[in-house]
Amino acid sequence: MYSLRWIGGNEQPDIFSYAFLTANFSPKGANRAHYSSPRLDALLGEATENEDAAKRRVDYVEAQQILARDVPAVNLWYLNTIIVHNRRLTNVFPSPSGSYAFLETAQLSTDKSAPSE
Repeated sequence: MYSLRWIGGNEQPDIFSYAFLTANFSPKGANRAHYSSPRLDALLGEATENEDAAKRRVDYVEAQQILARDVPAVNLWYLNTIIVHNRRLTNVFPSPSGSYAFLETAQLSTDKSAPSE
């Protein structure tokens, strides 16, 4: 049994390979449960190599169905991602995935007279 929190795992479905691919048993990857499914391995391999988004979607949909059926991991809770800032910080566009990538566009004004929220 273990506990972890995935942050920013929703931008690319490739997190499935890291977490559930047979070749990624820990410590090489995050497949700590040593879950193994030859069909899932094949689907994730095809999806990674295929440049056609529609075909990748079909593979990832089936991969999700396999994972929903086999339940190799159970998330007991999801923490809320809360962002608090003042008016001096602009260009803040949080991602629904919880990723901190929004910090790449954030800008801080040097005007200390700007009122805080």
